[in-house]
Amino acid sequence: MYGICIESSPKRGMGHLFRQINFASFLKKEHKDVIFFVNDDLVSQKILSENNIRYELVELLDFKSKWEKSMITRHGITVWIDDRLDTDIRHTRYVKETDICLVVFDDKGGGCLTCRFQFFCAFI
Repeated sequence: MYGICIESSPKRGMGHLFRQINFASFLKKEHKDVIFFVNDDLVSQKILSENNIRYELVELLDFKSKWEKSMITRHGITVWIDDRLDTDIRHTRYVKETDICLVVFDDKGGGCLTCRFQFFCAFI
């Protein structure tokens, strides 16, 4: 199971969400299960629902409850993808404590230092 963690809103930006929706479509064609973990934003929730993508609302700035670990266990996540720009190292450490694969996209936060794979996308 792939867990995709997104921070998205019209104010913050929606590009990361749309990129991961495209990736999730690819994964589904490959018969892989996907769930998104997203902040509480009604526009993002509507877009995910319209694309038939499972999601759970999470408090992305909660660095005490270790919600990441409970989501990984509950959903059987084997690959965690963060597409959030400024991922905090506390967040990625909680993911890494579960010993699953961690991937980040376009991340400038301290959390990207702990991941297995980093992808940077540049537009010319």
